[in-house]
Amino acid sequence: MIRTVIRPSTGSLLAVLLVAPPLMAGTFDSGSDGSDGALAPPAGPLVIDLAAAANGPPGSGAGYFDEAEWAVIFNYTSVTLLSGTTITFLPHPSNAPVIWLVQGNVTIPFTATINLNGANAEAAGSTERTAALGGPGGFHGGFGGALSSTRWPSGGYGPGGPNVDSDSFGGGSGASHATLGVVGSSSSGITLGPTYGNIFCLPLIGGSGGAGGWGQSNLFGGGGGGGGGAILIAASGSITLNGEIQARGGAGGFATNSGQRGGGGTGGAIRLIANTVTGTGSMLADGNTAYAQAGNGRIRVEAESINLTSPGTPPFTSGSPGLVFPPATRPLLRVVSIGAQSAPSNPDASPNSADVLLSSDVAQTVEIEASNIPVGTIVQVRVTPKRAANAFVVNSSPLAGTLGLSTASASVVFPSGLSDVQLSASFSPIALAPPRPGFGDLRVAEAVREGRISPKVAQTDAPRGARAHEIVAIETGPRDGELTYVTRSGHRAAYPAGTFAHASAFRGAAD
Repeated sequence: MIRTVIRPSTGSLLAVLLVAPPLMAGTFDSGSDGSDGALAPPAGPLVIDLAAAANGPPGSGAGYFDEAEWAVIFNYTSVTLLSGTTITFLPHPSNAPVIWLVQGNVTIPFTATINLNGANAEAAGSTERTAALGGPGGFHGGFGGALSSTRWPSGGYGPGGPNVDSDSFGGGSGASHATLGVVGSSSSGITLGPTYGNIFCLPLIGGSGGAGGWGQSNLFGGGGGGGGGAILIAASGSITLNGEIQARGGAGGFATNSGQRGGGGTGGAIRLIANTVTGTGSMLADGNTAYAQAGNGRIRVEAESINLTSPGTPPFTSGSPGLVFPPATRPLLRVVSIGAQSAPSNPDASPNSADVLLSSDVAQTVEIEASNIPVGTIVQVRVTPKRAANAFVVNSSPLAGTLGLSTASASVVFPSGLSDVQLSASFSPIALAPPRPGFGDLRVAEAVREGRISPKVAQTDAPRGARAHEIVAIETGPRDGELTYVTRSGHRAAYPAGTFAHASAFRGAAD
Protein backbone atom coordinates (compact mmCIF):
# COMPACT_ATOMS: atom_id res chain seq x y z
CA MET A 1 0.00 0.00 0.00
CA ILE A 2 1.08 3.53 -0.33
CA ARG A 3 0.71 6.24 2.22
CA THR A 4 1.37 9.93 2.41
CA VAL A 5 2.38 12.38 5.11
CA ILE A 6 3.09 16.08 4.92
CA ARG A 7 5.02 17.95 7.56
CA PRO A 8 6.15 21.53 8.05
CA SER A 9 9.84 22.24 8.21
CA THR A 10 11.30 22.42 11.70
CA GLY A 11 12.03 26.11 11.28
CA SER A 12 8.40 27.00 10.75
CA LEU A 13 6.91 29.67 12.97
CA LEU A 14 3.73 27.69 13.24
CA ALA A 15 2.60 24.39 11.81
CA VAL A 16 -1.15 24.09 11.92
CA LEU A 17 -3.08 21.00 11.06
CA LEU A 18 -6.74 21.19 10.33
CA VAL A 19 -7.82 23.45 13.15
CA ALA A 20 -11.52 22.94 13.70
CA PRO A 21 -13.15 26.31 14.39
CA PRO A 22 -15.85 26.10 17.07
CA LEU A 23 -19.47 26.54 16.04
CA MET A 24 -22.05 28.79 17.68
CA ALA A 25 -23.12 27.49 21.10
CA GLY A 26 -25.92 24.94 21.03
CA THR A 27 -26.03 24.66 17.26
CA PHE A 28 -24.02 21.53 16.57
CA ASP A 29 -25.57 19.32 13.91
CA SER A 30 -23.90 16.03 13.04
CA GLY A 31 -25.25 16.10 9.50
CA SER A 32 -26.76 12.61 9.79
CA ASP A 33 -29.63 11.89 7.41
CA GLY A 34 -30.76 8.89 9.48
CA SER A 35 -30.60 6.50 6.51
CA ASP A 36 -29.10 3.66 8.59
CA GLY A 37 -31.91 3.86 11.16
CA ALA A 38 -31.47 3.35 14.89
CA LEU A 39 -28.59 1.29 16.27
CA ALA A 40 -30.18 -0.55 19.20
CA PRO A 41 -28.77 -4.10 19.35
CA PRO A 42 -29.64 -6.62 22.07
CA ALA A 43 -27.17 -7.25 24.86
CA GLY A 44 -24.25 -9.45 23.88
CA PRO A 45 -21.65 -9.38 21.10
CA LEU A 46 -22.30 -7.46 17.89
CA VAL A 47 -19.91 -7.63 14.95
CA ILE A 48 -20.29 -4.83 12.41
CA ASP A 49 -18.95 -5.84 9.01
CA LEU A 50 -17.50 -2.69 7.47
CA ALA A 51 -16.96 -4.54 4.19
CA ALA A 52 -20.76 -4.58 3.79
CA ALA A 53 -20.81 -0.80 3.44
CA ALA A 54 -22.06 0.50 0.11
CA ASN A 55 -19.61 2.08 -2.31
CA GLY A 56 -21.79 5.11 -2.79
CA PRO A 57 -24.05 7.62 -1.10
CA PRO A 58 -25.95 6.95 2.15
CA GLY A 59 -29.02 4.76 2.18
CA SER A 60 -27.81 1.16 2.24
CA GLY A 61 -28.61 0.50 5.88
CA ALA A 62 -25.07 -0.81 6.39
CA GLY A 63 -23.19 2.46 6.14
CA TYR A 64 -21.26 3.59 3.11
CA PHE A 65 -17.63 3.94 2.18
CA ASP A 66 -16.69 7.53 1.40
CA GLU A 67 -13.51 7.31 -0.63
CA ALA A 68 -12.89 11.07 -0.46
CA GLU A 69 -13.05 11.03 3.35
CA TRP A 70 -11.46 7.60 3.61
CA ALA A 71 -14.01 6.42 6.14
CA VAL A 72 -16.94 4.05 6.55
CA ILE A 73 -19.77 6.39 7.55
CA PHE A 74 -23.01 5.42 9.27
CA ASN A 75 -26.02 7.78 9.41
CA TYR A 76 -28.00 6.74 12.48
CA THR A 77 -31.14 8.26 13.96
CA SER A 78 -29.96 7.25 17.45
CA VAL A 79 -27.55 4.86 19.16
CA THR A 80 -28.80 3.02 22.24
CA LEU A 81 -26.64 0.19 23.56
CA LEU A 82 -27.55 -2.12 26.45
CA SER A 83 -25.34 -3.19 29.34
CA GLY A 84 -23.30 -6.18 28.23
CA THR A 85 -23.21 -5.16 24.57
CA THR A 86 -19.78 -5.48 22.97
CA ILE A 87 -19.29 -4.05 19.48
CA THR A 88 -16.35 -5.11 17.33
CA PHE A 89 -15.67 -4.54 13.64
CA LEU A 90 -14.64 -6.58 10.63
CA PRO A 91 -12.43 -4.39 8.44
CA HIS A 92 -13.37 -2.68 5.22
CA PRO A 93 -11.00 -3.75 2.41
CA SER A 94 -9.34 -0.33 2.73
CA ASN A 95 -9.23 -0.66 6.55
CA ALA A 96 -10.81 2.79 6.77
CA PRO A 97 -11.77 4.42 10.10
CA VAL A 98 -15.34 4.41 11.42
CA ILE A 99 -17.63 7.45 11.62
CA TRP A 100 -21.05 7.44 13.31
CA LEU A 101 -23.23 10.45 12.48
CA VAL A 102 -26.27 10.50 14.77
CA GLN A 103 -29.41 12.65 14.55
CA GLY A 104 -30.34 12.25 18.21
CA ASN A 105 -28.61 10.87 21.29
CA VAL A 106 -25.93 8.23 21.89
CA THR A 107 -26.13 6.05 25.01
CA ILE A 108 -23.29 3.70 25.99
CA PRO A 109 -24.23 2.22 29.39
CA PHE A 110 -22.21 0.43 32.06
CA THR A 111 -20.39 -2.71 30.78
CA ALA A 112 -21.10 -1.81 27.15
CA THR A 113 -17.95 -1.65 25.02
CA ILE A 114 -17.00 -0.38 21.57
CA ASN A 115 -13.77 -2.13 20.58
CA LEU A 116 -11.42 -0.92 17.81
CA ASN A 117 -8.23 -2.35 19.31
CA GLY A 118 -5.23 -3.37 17.24
CA ALA A 119 -4.54 -7.10 17.22
CA ASN A 120 -1.93 -8.74 19.41
CA ALA A 121 0.91 -10.29 17.41
CA GLU A 122 1.56 -14.00 17.28
CA ALA A 123 4.30 -15.38 19.50
CA ALA A 124 7.64 -16.52 18.10
CA GLY A 125 7.48 -19.86 16.29
CA SER A 126 9.05 -22.18 13.75
CA THR A 127 6.90 -20.94 10.85
CA GLU A 128 6.37 -17.46 9.49
CA ARG A 129 4.03 -15.44 11.67
CA THR A 130 1.01 -13.59 10.27
CA ALA A 131 0.83 -9.82 10.68
CA ALA A 132 -1.11 -8.34 13.60
CA LEU A 133 -3.78 -6.20 11.94
CA GLY A 134 -4.56 -2.67 12.98
CA GLY A 135 -8.04 -1.71 14.10
CA PRO A 136 -10.20 0.17 11.54
CA GLY A 137 -8.06 3.11 10.45
CA GLY A 138 -4.90 1.67 12.05
CA PHE A 139 -1.76 0.06 10.63
CA HIS A 140 -0.53 -3.50 11.00
CA GLY A 141 2.51 -4.62 12.94
CA GLY A 142 5.81 -5.68 11.44
CA PHE A 143 6.63 -9.31 10.67
CA GLY A 144 8.90 -11.29 12.99
CA GLY A 145 12.10 -12.50 11.34
CA ALA A 146 14.70 -15.26 11.48
CA LEU A 147 18.50 -15.26 11.18
CA SER A 148 18.59 -15.37 7.41
CA SER A 149 19.42 -12.85 4.71
CA THR A 150 15.98 -13.44 3.20
CA ARG A 151 14.01 -13.50 6.45
CA TRP A 152 14.59 -10.13 8.01
CA PRO A 153 11.91 -8.90 10.39
CA SER A 154 10.08 -5.84 9.13
CA GLY A 155 9.68 -2.45 10.66
CA GLY A 156 6.32 -1.28 11.92
CA TYR A 157 3.82 0.06 9.40
CA GLY A 158 2.15 3.45 9.40
CA PRO A 159 3.39 7.00 9.94
CA GLY A 160 4.90 6.17 13.33
CA GLY A 161 6.31 2.76 12.45
CA PRO A 162 9.94 2.13 13.57
CA ASN A 163 12.54 0.21 11.61
CA VAL A 164 14.43 -2.83 12.92
CA ASP A 165 17.81 -3.59 14.45
CA SER A 166 20.34 -4.07 11.65
CA ASP A 167 22.60 -6.30 13.77
CA SER A 168 20.44 -9.39 13.32
CA PHE A 169 19.44 -9.63 16.94
CA GLY A 170 17.10 -7.75 19.19
CA GLY A 171 13.50 -7.18 20.10
CA GLY A 172 11.20 -4.96 18.07
CA SER A 173 10.77 -1.26 18.81
CA GLY A 174 7.48 0.28 19.83
CA ALA A 175 5.65 2.51 17.36
CA SER A 176 4.93 6.23 17.81
CA HIS A 177 1.71 8.26 17.56
CA ALA A 178 0.94 11.13 19.95
CA THR A 179 4.03 10.14 21.92
CA LEU A 180 7.23 8.37 20.90
CA GLY A 181 7.69 4.65 21.18
CA VAL A 182 10.67 3.04 22.89
CA VAL A 183 13.73 1.69 21.07
CA GLY A 184 13.67 -2.09 21.08
CA SER A 185 17.39 -2.81 21.10
CA SER A 186 20.54 -1.00 22.09
CA SER A 187 22.37 -2.29 19.04
CA SER A 188 22.60 -0.28 15.83
CA GLY A 189 20.51 0.92 12.96
CA ILE A 190 17.21 1.54 14.76
CA THR A 191 15.17 4.62 13.95
CA LEU A 192 11.93 5.28 15.76
CA GLY A 193 8.93 6.49 13.82
CA PRO A 194 7.97 10.16 14.37
CA THR A 195 4.97 11.38 16.30
CA TYR A 196 2.09 12.45 14.07
CA GLY A 197 -1.45 13.78 14.10
CA ASN A 198 -2.91 16.68 16.07
CA ILE A 199 -5.05 17.21 19.15
CA PHE A 200 -8.23 17.59 17.06
CA CYS A 201 -8.00 14.07 15.56
CA LEU A 202 -8.71 15.78 12.27
CA PRO A 203 -8.22 14.08 9.89
CA LEU A 204 -9.12 10.83 11.62
CA ILE A 205 -6.29 8.30 11.66
CA GLY A 206 -5.42 5.29 13.77
CA GLY A 207 -2.26 3.97 15.36
CA SER A 208 0.93 2.56 13.86
CA GLY A 209 2.26 -0.98 14.16
CA GLY A 210 5.30 -2.07 16.17
CA ALA A 211 8.43 -3.59 14.63
CA GLY A 212 9.00 -7.33 14.44
CA GLY A 213 11.64 -9.08 16.53
CA TRP A 214 14.58 -11.21 15.41
CA GLY A 215 14.41 -14.95 15.94
CA GLN A 216 17.00 -17.65 15.28
CA SER A 217 17.87 -19.67 12.19
CA ASN A 218 15.02 -22.06 12.95
CA LEU A 219 12.70 -19.65 14.74
CA PHE A 220 10.77 -16.58 13.65
CA GLY A 221 10.64 -13.80 16.22
CA GLY A 222 7.42 -12.29 17.49
CA GLY A 223 5.68 -9.77 15.25
CA GLY A 224 4.86 -6.18 16.08
CA GLY A 225 1.48 -5.33 17.60
CA GLY A 226 -1.20 -3.73 15.42
CA GLY A 227 -2.09 -0.06 15.76
CA GLY A 228 -5.37 0.88 17.43
CA GLY A 229 -8.24 1.93 15.18
CA ALA A 230 -10.00 5.27 14.87
CA ILE A 231 -13.62 6.27 15.47
CA LEU A 232 -15.59 9.51 15.37
CA ILE A 233 -19.01 9.65 17.04
CA ALA A 234 -20.88 12.88 16.25
CA ALA A 235 -24.37 13.37 17.74
CA SER A 236 -26.74 16.30 17.26
CA GLY A 237 -28.07 15.59 20.76
CA SER A 238 -26.03 14.19 23.63
CA ILE A 239 -23.49 11.43 24.20
CA THR A 240 -23.75 9.55 27.49
CA LEU A 241 -20.68 7.39 28.07
CA ASN A 242 -20.87 5.10 31.09
CA GLY A 243 -19.29 2.14 29.31
CA GLU A 244 -16.02 2.02 27.41
CA ILE A 245 -14.60 2.95 24.01
CA GLN A 246 -11.32 1.21 23.20
CA ALA A 247 -8.78 1.98 20.47
CA ARG A 248 -5.76 0.38 22.11
CA GLY A 249 -2.59 -0.80 20.45
CA GLY A 250 -1.88 -4.52 20.16
CA ALA A 251 0.89 -6.31 22.05
CA GLY A 252 4.04 -7.46 20.28
CA GLY A 253 4.53 -11.19 19.84
CA PHE A 254 5.87 -13.05 22.88
CA ALA A 255 9.05 -15.12 22.94
CA THR A 256 10.73 -16.99 25.79
CA ASN A 257 13.91 -15.12 24.91
CA SER A 258 12.85 -11.51 25.43
CA GLY A 259 15.21 -10.33 22.68
CA GLN A 260 13.00 -12.07 20.12
CA ARG A 261 9.78 -10.31 21.08
CA GLY A 262 8.02 -7.78 18.87
CA GLY A 263 7.34 -4.13 19.66
CA GLY A 264 3.96 -2.80 20.72
CA GLY A 265 1.43 -1.04 18.51
CA THR A 266 0.29 2.47 19.36
CA GLY A 267 -3.10 3.58 20.50
CA GLY A 268 -5.47 4.85 17.85
CA ALA A 269 -7.87 7.81 17.92
CA ILE A 270 -11.24 8.49 19.57
CA ARG A 271 -13.21 11.66 18.86
CA LEU A 272 -16.61 12.58 20.32
CA ILE A 273 -18.67 15.59 19.21
CA ALA A 274 -22.09 16.56 20.59
CA ASN A 275 -23.88 19.39 22.34
CA THR A 276 -23.35 17.61 25.68
CA VAL A 277 -21.02 14.74 26.63
CA THR A 278 -21.42 13.18 30.09
CA GLY A 279 -20.76 9.95 31.95
CA THR A 280 -18.57 7.88 34.21
CA GLY A 281 -17.17 5.62 31.50
CA SER A 282 -13.71 5.54 29.98
CA MET A 283 -11.89 5.95 26.69
CA LEU A 284 -8.66 4.04 26.07
CA ALA A 285 -6.16 4.72 23.28
CA ASP A 286 -2.94 3.62 24.95
CA GLY A 287 0.04 1.92 23.37
CA ASN A 288 1.04 -1.67 24.12
CA THR A 289 4.32 -3.46 24.66
CA ALA A 290 6.16 -6.82 24.56
CA TYR A 291 9.82 -6.05 24.03
CA ALA A 292 9.33 -2.28 23.81
CA GLN A 293 6.50 0.08 24.70
CA ALA A 294 4.59 1.95 21.99
CA GLY A 295 3.34 5.52 22.22
CA ASN A 296 -0.19 6.54 23.12
CA GLY A 297 -2.85 7.58 20.65
CA ARG A 298 -5.22 10.56 20.84
CA ILE A 299 -8.61 11.28 22.40
CA ARG A 300 -10.68 14.37 21.64
CA VAL A 301 -14.03 15.51 23.13
CA GLU A 302 -15.92 18.50 21.70
CA ALA A 303 -19.14 19.80 23.27
CA GLU A 304 -20.65 22.91 24.83
CA SER A 305 -21.03 20.94 28.07
CA ILE A 306 -18.58 18.20 29.08
CA ASN A 307 -18.93 16.26 32.33
CA LEU A 308 -16.81 13.11 32.17
CA THR A 309 -15.41 11.68 35.40
CA SER A 310 -12.59 9.74 33.70
CA PRO A 311 -9.88 11.74 31.92
CA GLY A 312 -9.18 8.88 29.52
CA THR A 313 -5.93 7.09 28.71
CA PRO A 314 -4.26 9.19 27.46
CA PRO A 315 -6.18 12.18 28.88
CA PHE A 316 -8.53 13.70 26.33
CA THR A 317 -8.27 17.23 25.01
CA SER A 318 -11.48 19.22 24.73
CA GLY A 319 -13.14 22.20 23.10
CA SER A 320 -16.38 23.42 21.56
CA PRO A 321 -17.85 21.46 18.63
CA GLY A 322 -15.85 21.98 15.45
CA LEU A 323 -15.73 20.62 11.94
CA VAL A 324 -16.85 17.02 11.54
CA PHE A 325 -14.84 16.53 8.36
CA PRO A 326 -11.71 18.29 7.14
CA PRO A 327 -12.39 21.24 4.81
CA ALA A 328 -12.91 20.53 1.12
CA THR A 329 -9.62 22.09 0.06
CA ARG A 330 -6.98 19.50 0.57
CA PRO A 331 -3.27 19.39 -0.15
CA LEU A 332 -2.58 16.06 -1.77
CA LEU A 333 0.29 13.66 -2.29
CA ARG A 334 -0.28 10.44 -4.16
CA VAL A 335 1.56 7.81 -6.11
CA VAL A 336 0.46 7.85 -9.74
CA SER A 337 2.47 4.86 -10.89
CA ILE A 338 5.38 2.58 -10.03
CA GLY A 339 7.51 1.13 -12.79
CA ALA A 340 5.07 2.54 -15.38
CA GLN A 341 2.20 0.61 -13.78
CA SER A 342 -0.73 2.68 -12.56
CA ALA A 343 -1.43 2.66 -8.85
CA PRO A 344 -5.07 1.84 -8.02
CA SER A 345 -7.21 4.64 -6.60
CA ASN A 346 -8.59 2.52 -3.77
CA PRO A 347 -6.15 -0.30 -3.01
CA ASP A 348 -6.73 -3.22 -0.71
CA ALA A 349 -5.28 -3.05 2.80
CA SER A 350 -4.37 -6.71 3.16
CA PRO A 351 -0.83 -7.12 4.55
CA ASN A 352 -0.01 -9.88 2.07
CA SER A 353 -1.43 -8.69 -1.25
CA ALA A 354 0.22 -6.44 -3.81
CA ASP A 355 -1.23 -3.49 -5.69
CA VAL A 356 1.59 -3.33 -8.23
CA LEU A 357 3.65 -6.27 -9.49
CA LEU A 358 7.23 -5.65 -10.57
CA SER A 359 9.14 -8.18 -12.63
CA SER A 360 12.68 -7.29 -11.58
CA ASP A 361 14.68 -5.63 -8.85
CA VAL A 362 16.19 -2.92 -11.07
CA ALA A 363 15.49 0.72 -10.29
CA GLN A 364 11.83 1.62 -10.76
CA THR A 365 10.42 5.11 -11.27
CA VAL A 366 7.83 6.18 -8.73
CA GLU A 367 5.69 8.94 -10.24
CA ILE A 368 4.21 11.34 -7.67
CA GLU A 369 1.45 13.92 -7.99
CA ALA A 370 0.76 16.76 -5.54
CA SER A 371 -1.60 19.67 -5.11
CA ASN A 372 -1.50 22.63 -2.73
CA ILE A 373 2.11 21.91 -1.85
CA PRO A 374 4.79 24.47 -2.78
CA VAL A 375 6.60 23.87 -6.05
CA GLY A 376 10.19 22.84 -5.37
CA THR A 377 9.33 20.69 -2.35
CA ILE A 378 11.21 17.39 -2.08
CA VAL A 379 9.07 14.33 -1.36
CA GLN A 380 10.52 11.53 0.77
CA VAL A 381 9.66 8.01 -0.37
CA ARG A 382 9.97 5.59 2.56
CA VAL A 383 10.10 1.91 1.67
CA THR A 384 9.43 -0.74 4.34
CA PRO A 385 10.17 -4.22 2.97
CA LYS A 386 8.46 -7.24 4.45
CA ARG A 387 11.69 -9.22 4.22
CA ALA A 388 15.35 -9.04 3.18
CA ALA A 389 16.16 -5.41 4.05
CA ASN A 390 15.57 -2.60 6.51
CA ALA A 391 13.36 0.39 5.81
CA PHE A 392 15.00 3.13 3.72
CA VAL A 393 14.17 6.56 2.30
CA VAL A 394 14.69 7.92 -1.23
CA ASN A 395 14.24 11.60 -2.08
CA SER A 396 12.23 12.62 -5.13
CA SER A 397 13.01 15.29 -7.66
CA PRO A 398 11.61 18.72 -6.66
CA LEU A 399 7.90 19.15 -7.30
CA ALA A 400 7.40 20.97 -10.61
CA GLY A 401 4.27 22.61 -11.98
CA THR A 402 1.86 24.85 -10.10
CA LEU A 403 0.59 25.01 -6.54
CA GLY A 404 -2.65 23.47 -7.76
CA LEU A 405 -1.00 20.54 -9.51
CA SER A 406 2.63 19.47 -9.48
CA THR A 407 4.58 16.29 -10.14
CA ALA A 408 7.83 14.65 -9.12
CA SER A 409 9.52 11.28 -9.48
CA ALA A 410 11.91 9.09 -7.53
CA SER A 411 14.09 6.18 -8.60
CA VAL A 412 13.70 3.28 -6.18
CA VAL A 413 15.21 -0.20 -6.16
CA PHE A 414 12.69 -2.41 -4.40
CA PRO A 415 14.00 -5.60 -2.79
CA SER A 416 12.35 -8.88 -3.68
CA GLY A 417 9.04 -9.52 -2.01
CA LEU A 418 6.38 -7.20 -0.68
CA SER A 419 7.23 -3.64 0.35
CA ASP A 420 5.25 -0.74 1.73
CA VAL A 421 5.69 2.74 0.27
CA GLN A 422 4.94 5.87 2.26
CA LEU A 423 5.29 9.48 1.09
CA SER A 424 6.12 12.51 3.19
CA ALA A 425 7.11 16.11 2.56
CA SER A 426 8.41 18.99 4.66
CA PHE A 427 8.07 22.62 3.67
CA SER A 428 7.84 26.08 5.18
CA PRO A 429 4.34 27.46 5.81
CA ILE A 430 2.77 29.36 2.94
CA ALA A 431 2.22 33.08 3.49
CA LEU A 432 -1.53 33.58 3.39
CA ALA A 433 -1.85 37.31 3.95
CA PRO A 434 0.21 40.33 5.00
CA PRO A 435 0.46 40.87 8.77
CA ARG A 436 -1.86 43.33 10.49
CA PRO A 437 -1.05 45.40 13.59
CA GLY A 438 -1.49 43.42 16.79
CA PHE A 439 -1.54 40.06 15.08
CA GLY A 440 1.07 37.39 14.88
CA ASP A 441 2.77 36.38 11.69
CA LEU A 442 0.05 35.45 9.25
CA ARG A 443 1.60 32.48 7.61
CA VAL A 444 0.27 29.16 8.35
CA ALA A 445 -0.88 26.33 6.37
CA GLU A 446 -0.19 22.78 6.60
CA ALA A 447 -0.97 19.97 4.35
CA VAL A 448 -1.84 16.86 6.05
CA ARG A 449 -2.09 13.52 4.59
CA GLU A 450 -5.67 12.80 4.90
CA GLY A 451 -4.94 9.79 3.61
CA ARG A 452 -6.19 6.63 2.78
CA ILE A 453 -3.96 3.95 1.65
CA SER A 454 -2.83 3.60 -1.79
CA PRO A 455 -1.22 0.84 -3.60
CA LYS A 456 1.17 -1.77 -2.51
CA VAL A 457 3.92 -3.10 -4.60
CA ALA A 458 4.84 -6.70 -4.64
CA GLN A 459 8.42 -6.53 -4.75
CA THR A 460 5.45 -2.84 -2.92
CA ASP A 461 2.87 -0.43 -1.60
CA ALA A 462 1.36 3.20 -2.14
CA PRO A 463 -0.55 6.60 -0.93
CA ARG A 464 -3.25 9.21 -1.16
CA GLY A 465 -4.98 12.25 0.26
CA ALA A 466 -4.44 15.32 2.45
CA ARG A 467 -6.22 18.40 3.78
CA ALA A 468 -5.48 21.58 5.65
CA HIS A 469 -7.33 24.41 7.35
CA GLU A 470 -6.06 27.99 7.18
CA ILE A 471 -5.17 30.15 10.16
CA VAL A 472 -4.68 33.76 9.12
CA ALA A 473 -3.88 35.43 12.42
CA ILE A 474 -2.68 34.71 15.93
CA GLU A 475 -3.57 36.88 18.93
CA THR A 476 -2.99 36.78 22.66
CA GLY A 477 -5.55 34.41 24.17
CA PRO A 478 -8.23 35.17 26.75
CA ARG A 479 -6.26 33.36 29.47
CA ASP A 480 -2.60 33.12 30.37
CA GLY A 481 -0.80 30.51 28.32
CA GLU A 482 -3.32 30.60 25.47
CA LEU A 483 -3.32 31.97 21.95
CA THR A 484 -6.37 32.75 19.83
CA TYR A 485 -6.21 31.40 16.29
CA VAL A 486 -8.29 33.24 13.69
CA THR A 487 -9.37 31.35 10.58
CA ARG A 488 -9.80 32.81 7.13
CA SER A 489 -13.58 32.49 7.51
CA GLY A 490 -13.50 34.57 10.69
CA HIS A 491 -13.88 31.86 13.33
CA ARG A 492 -11.79 32.29 16.46
CA ALA A 493 -10.58 29.53 18.76
CA ALA A 494 -8.32 29.62 21.82
CA TYR A 495 -5.81 26.85 22.43
CA PRO A 496 -2.76 26.42 24.67
CA ALA A 497 0.32 28.15 23.34
CA GLY A 498 2.57 25.66 21.60
CA THR A 499 -0.27 23.39 20.56
CA PHE A 500 0.80 23.73 16.95
CA ALA A 501 4.54 23.98 17.44
CA HIS A 502 4.92 20.85 15.38
CA ALA A 503 2.25 18.78 13.80
CA SER A 504 1.79 16.15 11.20
CA ALA A 505 -1.00 13.79 10.35
CA PHE A 506 -1.73 10.65 8.48
CA ARG A 507 -4.68 8.80 7.52
CA GLY A 508 -4.39 5.27 6.40
CA ALA A 509 -4.84 1.68 7.04
CA ALA A 510 -2.69 -1.31 7.26
CA ASP A 511 -0.54 -2.22 4.33
